[in-house]
Amino acid sequence: MSRSSAAIRQQLCDSVLNDFDSVFKIDNEVWVEDPITFRDFVVSKNHMNFPPLSERQYAPFDFMFGNDPKKIFDNGNNTGVLCWGKGSGKDTVTSLLMCYTVYVLLCMRSPQKFFSLPEGEPLDLLNVAVNAQQASGVFFEKFKQRLIRWQWLRDKYPVKFSGSFLGQARI
Repeated sequence: MSRSSAAIRQQLCDSVLNDFDSVFKIDNEVWVEDPITFRDFVVSKNHMNFPPLSERQYAPFDFMFGNDPKKIFDNGNNTGVLCWGKGSGKDTVTSLLMCYTVYVLLCMRSPQKFFSLPEGEPLDLLNVAVNAQQASGVFFEKFKQRLIRWQWLRDKYPVKFSGSFLGQARI
């Protein structure tokens, strides 16, 4: 092996390692914690602790989120509409979708920076209902129950409902 060939190989190895370090650094700048997949989130005892959903119920999430939790905001799918019949689980799956979106955002070092927003700028998640009763009595109640029972959230953040904290923050 000639000296110039060894130098070229070393330069190539250094370049690959620098690229790897660059990707790893960017990843660490965005993520505080590696998020789990939506399917794992649903069944995990630390998260939603649900039985597995049906494939029909998973389909909107597969479309909205894809397979990589770190790329759910990069796939161009930012709106979903469920046209399912009464009692089909729309509010349940929508509350899970909201919780998972919150979870992925909380795994980021700065969601605002990721979305090119000023630090401290609120991020809004939206659910649309046909009337106030449906919104507060059905969806919001399910969403609230998911938050109250979400172990990971209670362990990491001081969640407060009606003046009472649900868990202790690990600071």
